Amino acid sequence: MTLSLTPAVQPQPVDGKPVNIIIDECFHSRMGMISLYEQAGTPFEIIGFSSVMEFISWREFHHNRICSLIIYIHDRLVSVPEQIAQFLVTGIEKNNISKRNVIVVCDVLNNFMHLCTNKLNIYNLLDGLDSLYLLRLQLKEYVDTGCINPLFVKRCFLQKKNRYAKTTGDLSPAEIFAISNVLTGRGVKETSKFYKGHFKTLYNQRMSAIKKLGMHSVQDVIKYRHLIDALYLEDNTIVNGDYLEVLC
Repeated sequence: MTLSLTPAVQPQPVDGKPVNIIIDECFHSRMGMISLYEQAGTPFEIIGFSSVMEFISWREFHHNRICSLIIYIHDRLVSVPEQIAQFLVTGIEKNNISKRNVIVVCDVLNNFMHLCTNKLNIYNLLDGLDSLYLLRLQLKEYVDTGCINPLFVKRCFLQKKNRYAKTTGDLSPAEIFAISNVLTGRGVKETSKFYKGHFKTLYNQRMSAIKKLGMHSVQDVIKYRHLIDALYLEDNTIVNGDYLEVLC
């Protein structure tokens, strides 16, 4: 990840307020992650540290609740730096941080996935070689849901990458219309007033769209609304009012 960002002095949050922590030895990468996290819509302040020891020193005098702790591992030699390894094993719990709030970003993620999930009980994992767009989506998912589901996010991203941007993908125009109305909060019968067909048809199209998206319920659609919006709904004429001619 390479971003040209100018140095900035980070404001120190009031002691006790929730914060997000990013530990990354590379300045440009660290500032890039901070920028991506801000774009993901986190409501809490973000503080970046260049090393584990720098964070531990800060932690001794600050008692802020850690909403998330992002640790970026750049080493491409299939080895974790000693300080980071020791921190992952013992330092997280010593600093009163739940492992559910830990996110590991690694440039050689496949080599560390087994270690993180089976030995360290860390399941929020990001591939540092992914695109900025995909990293932002996954951080957005963490902000919205408190966890990262890489399989769902990557499948959606690859589907988008292999097609023209903002296209309908595998969803028909009618299915896009049906799924978009889930996000408006309108029920099937209310939506059917604007639809050329019976409300049961609209219901079936909604369920068909949910199945194609690899989901199981309307609750899943709401949970991953930011992904669906980015992949299917943004700048889509079907959901912006020009759908009457394509839903017959």
